[in-house]
Amino acid sequence: MADWARNKAWADRYMRAVRCLLGDTFFREGTPEEDQQQNTDLRVFRLTSFTVAVRVRQHRYMSDPQHPEWKTEVTFRSSLPSGVPTEREKMLSGWGDYMVYAFAAEQGGGLARWVVLDLEHLRTCWACRARIENAGEKHNHDNSSDFVYVSTVLLCDKAIHRASPDWQQDLGLSA
Repeated sequence: MADWARNKAWADRYMRAVRCLLGDTFFREGTPEEDQQQNTDLRVFRLTSFTVAVRVRQHRYMSDPQHPEWKTEVTFRSSLPSGVPTEREKMLSGWGDYMVYAFAAEQGGGLARWVVLDLEHLRTCWACRARIENAGEKHNHDNSSDFVYVSTVLLCDKAIHRASPDWQQDLGLSA
């Protein structure tokens, strides 16, 4: 549990940046016509309650010259020695509506690059193994857990709700 608390404290430094990202993702300013005629300053894209999983990785993982593929992969913890449910198990069991997967900025509490995944569509892709048949397993070097990794390049288009401009470029999407 001490590792969880330490990891959570590190990741929580980025929550302000994640909240700003989610605000930009799910809100937009009203158009002049909406403001003038409909009393609309902000438009929310979804009115029901939804949940968001957040995973922030250290900056060094997106810039490792020996592993350039890491910057477009998402990982889900797939086993823990304690036996508690993992990110992968929770996601595949239907928990979570969206996931922010990001790399920390080199300095400060910002995000260098990120992707917002629609977990309902990701679960569909995963269930039929459509375009993610090459998902792989990684063992954590400190024996604390195992991960399954998936390249976002191979995900179903609808699984990617939004991405930072550089991530979009790597995916061949227009920014």
